[in-house]
Amino acid sequence: MIRPTFHPRARVSALASPVAPAIATTRPHAIAASWLRFLLPAVAFLVPLQLAAQSAAPTRTIVSLADSLPIPNAQAVVLFHAPPSGDNVILLPRATVSANALGAALKVLRKLDREHGGSGRSAMIPIEGILPPRNQSAAERASLRAIIAEVAQQPMTRVGSLGMGQWMPLAPGKVQLR
Repeated sequence: MIRPTFHPRARVSALASPVAPAIATTRPHAIAASWLRFLLPAVAFLVPLQLAAQSAAPTRTIVSLADSLPIPNAQAVVLFHAPPSGDNVILLPRATVSANALGAALKVLRKLDREHGGSGRSAMIPIEGILPPRNQSAAERASLRAIIAEVAQQPMTRVGSLGMGQWMPLAPGKVQLR
């Protein structure tokens, strides 16, 4: 009977053990080197994919005051990744616009971005009822009112199939809601 030699620097003979082909050496650094040989190409392949995803341009958010909304009696409509541009659009009725409606739409949009931001899906979400915000500060309300006033100062243009209205892109970080 042939007995394998177990010496820290000795190679295991292929005839000595049925598992010898799987374990080419008893040296731990050689095993680690073989793992690195397979791991490094995988990392080199995946890193550019991660960097490309992080370098994608952020989605623009457009606030629009329109004569009519696609959903009757809605206080706001959120178009998440609206085709063909992929922009996020918040539609507010010009006649009954409120800071609460804009704040609710921005919170819905923030939640959609957090949960479905990279999915490539688009959606139209009507906001038909709004509860008064519990923890909205006076500064947040003033910021929302300032955005509405700024949109109202834009020139009248055609807003898709919704008739005449005003719109403007919202600057990133312009409003911070809790």
